[in-house]
Amino acid sequence: DSATLLKLNRTAQERIADEHIPLKTDEWLSATDLKKDPDFPSTNSTNINKALDEVEHEPEFVGFIQYMKCGGQIAKCLHISKKQLFAERTGFKAYPKKTEEWLSAEDLRKDPGFPSGTFSNINNALGDFEHDPEFEGFIQDMKTGGQVAKCLHVSKKQLFAERAGFEAYPKKTEEWLSAEDLRKDPDFPSGKLGNINNALGDLEHDPEFEGYIKDMKAGSRVPKCLHISKKRMFAKRAGFEAYPKKTEEWLSAKDLAKDPNFPSGDPLKINNALGDLEHEPEFEGYIKDMKAGSRVAKCLHRDKLESLKKYFQQKKIESLRTGTKKITTANATQDTENDIVPDNQHQK
Repeated sequence: DSATLLKLNRTAQERIADEHIPLKTDEWLSATDLKKDPDFPSTNSTNINKALDEVEHEPEFVGFIQYMKCGGQIAKCLHISKKQLFAERTGFKAYPKKTEEWLSAEDLRKDPGFPSGTFSNINNALGDFEHDPEFEGFIQDMKTGGQVAKCLHVSKKQLFAERAGFEAYPKKTEEWLSAEDLRKDPDFPSGKLGNINNALGDLEHDPEFEGYIKDMKAGSRVPKCLHISKKRMFAKRAGFEAYPKKTEEWLSAKDLAKDPNFPSGDPLKINNALGDLEHEPEFEGYIKDMKAGSRVAKCLHRDKLESLKKYFQQKKIESLRTGTKKITTANATQDTENDIVPDNQHQK
């Protein structure tokens, strides 16, 4: 039909036009090439492309800016002989190339001798002090790789830290435990990172913990840390319950869900059922919160496995009678196996 003919004709015209586009060589530079060029003052390919459009038809650039095939793409390219003139005419600022004497916010963040590990805070401070008389000429925008970063001269590092108010944190050693260390510790009763961090903040200025909870530098991070000598007291004061360690005699909701002979394969439904039955006389002492690795899970003793199976089978019969397919419970808990927070656990 006419629509198909029109489409075929347009495709043929595009193919002919495409065939006339020359193949890009090393003498021609696309916006991407210029962005990556350490000698070119801009690293923004969008701005470079706009500038190529603006000067394309100017007498000095006619024939020196062309569409060219570059791999599977067609890009507007500048002839290398016009690179300097193009930068000047389009007003791109020429940034000096960064050397080892200059430190970006990222360099300072990774520097073990620098007191702050927060990139945004360092970068903001560099902007704040850039025009301060003491730092005039010592904080500059510089080209590093394909980026432009605000950099500080190494000679002003100490003064910058003092003036910006960055605190010199002590370096973390093995005697000090972060919330992450405590969470992974098999002898520590809580496996919830947020609760441990909150408790460290709450007890930091408590007389018993004065000097035993500190902000410390660990790599490029500054976590709140507890001295190992106060670990037991911290657990007790924060209200973390000491859960028994899970053994093979005990089955979590996840274990039960994986059992092909168990009536349900849904860990959440099983966990809810364990919560419902925990204080029932038949299950008293046979359902407990237990520590499995760094997690706390509600677990069933194997001796009551058949009883739990019967419970699920009965619920299934009841749901079929009522036309419901969902197990309903009187006091369904929202706890899941991987994120149980007991009622007596410390929360901020």
